[in-house]
Amino acid sequence: AYEIASCLVGSEMCIRDSPEADHPGNLRFDKGSYVGQTVHEIFEDRGDMAITFFKFALKSPLYAKETYNQPILDYCKLRGVELSE
Repeated sequence: AYEIASCLVGSEMCIRDSPEADHPGNLRFDKGSYVGQTVHEIFEDRGDMAITFFKFALKSPLYAKETYNQPILDYCKLRGVELSE
């Protein structure tokens, strides 16, 4: 695991190796299309589609809990992504 992680730099390594459960990238979705995936995994795996999904999640009644909103906003801010329309 560390062989792969050693090639990562900056915030990517901090997010991926963060033991902090409260890091916004570590929030796991428990409903919808991305059940079991973290905010970070969705961002890394889906590219532009992740941004579309995050914008949807912020407005959707399915994800209306603050549980999702703030971590999504915080994570995207850390990655330099603006989610406003």
